[in-house]
Amino acid sequence: VGDDMFHLQYLTQRGHDWQLVWVIRRDLITGQSDANEMTMAWKFHWVTMTGDYDLMLARHYGQSMVGLGMAKNAGSLVIRADLLSHDLSVQDDWLYLINTDYTWDCFNKNCHFFIEYFHNEAGQKGIDLATILPGSKLYERLNRGELYVLGTDYLGLGLNTQLTALSSVNLTVMWNLQDNSNFSILGYLYEFQQNLQFQTGLMLSSGGANTEFGGLYDSVNTDYQASASMVFAQLAYYF
Repeated sequence: VGDDMFHLQYLTQRGHDWQLVWVIRRDLITGQSDANEMTMAWKFHWVTMTGDYDLMLARHYGQSMVGLGMAKNAGSLVIRADLLSHDLSVQDDWLYLINTDYTWDCFNKNCHFFIEYFHNEAGQKGIDLATILPGSKLYERLNRGELYVLGTDYLGLGLNTQLTALSSVNLTVMWNLQDNSNFSILGYLYEFQQNLQFQTGLMLSSGGANTEFGGLYDSVNTDYQASASMVFAQLAYYF
């Protein structure tokens, strides 16, 4: 099952960018298009001497949304911030993040570091799987792939180091600031050719009992549900 989408983009001579997106979705049972399921969004991106800025207005699954974004240089840093209201009809449905990154030369290697704070008011401070039910804001956004976490406040850190011209290693860590559980990915990438690459890594979850990444109690199955630690490897060829 797919979505029908119309996309229009216009780039001005000054580098500003207008975009319009219209996504038509159909009822899975009747096969008919449903206005309450569609998405229509307009975004304006403008460039100034002080930074880049975005304004978005949208109607998404029957909710009116507005979003603001900015990115600017501050010395050697790049600072980005985004603010989104998922539903203008309520006051407690905001999502925002602040991100900064820095690139430098360390021991003759190219290194890139970032730190990011993410807040989502649709999440839960004390996560209870039994309350994440169909029809709730959190459930619906998880089901649509708009969110991938259950809590409200997160801190992310990342470091990427280019070992050679063809290989790099990276570490990403994400903390749930409410329950102090975390999720880490350590990865390695080697590019044999422009369209052939190999990557491998290790994914680890850590936290106490009844935490998002340590394991949440499922009262229905009377068991703990936790993110599995794993090792992965992938060989990819693009053509």
